[in-house]
Amino acid sequence: MRLFYIVIFLSFELSAATLDYKGQKFNLEIPKNWLVNKDLFGLPVAIVGPKVGTSRIVIGVIPTNKSFDFLNKAELRRSVNKYYEGRRRWVKKYKGKVEKLYSLATLKDQAGNNIYKIGYRYSVTGTIHEEYTYYFNCRGKLFNLKSLRNLKNFPNFDKQIDDTIRSFQCK
Repeated sequence: MRLFYIVIFLSFELSAATLDYKGQKFNLEIPKNWLVNKDLFGLPVAIVGPKVGTSRIVIGVIPTNKSFDFLNKAELRRSVNKYYEGRRRWVKKYKGKVEKLYSLATLKDQAGNNIYKIGYRYSVTGTIHEEYTYYFNCRGKLFNLKSLRNLKNFPNFDKQIDDTIRSFQCK
């Protein structure tokens, strides 16, 4: 049993990476053996985990040109409803089923700033996935991060994904 815990510990080791997308620089602590790609799957920056079966965890970084100030409490409530409705439409389009909608939650990054997190669990063609969207402030601009994983292949990666997200720092 001791060897099992050592393997788990090593698999969560992180390394710092400074990333640049169109002049917007930021740091993330990325799990070792994960890859950083630009413009992959329609994501400006995609952090891709190791392959298990035919799937990988993907964390997408999406800088926006929107001011972070627009994300006030009223806008957050409207955004939550739009998010849920958009997810339901997407899943219905692919003949899937929404299994669970997660409430808006607030995390703290390493500097103590708020990160807003919302997500859902869905099944399509018999495979259950979990997706989260994270909203946070990067020097007054809104940034989105998205995580997506196949729950069968990656059942226990919540902490690793959240730790990676919390490590985000604007440069």
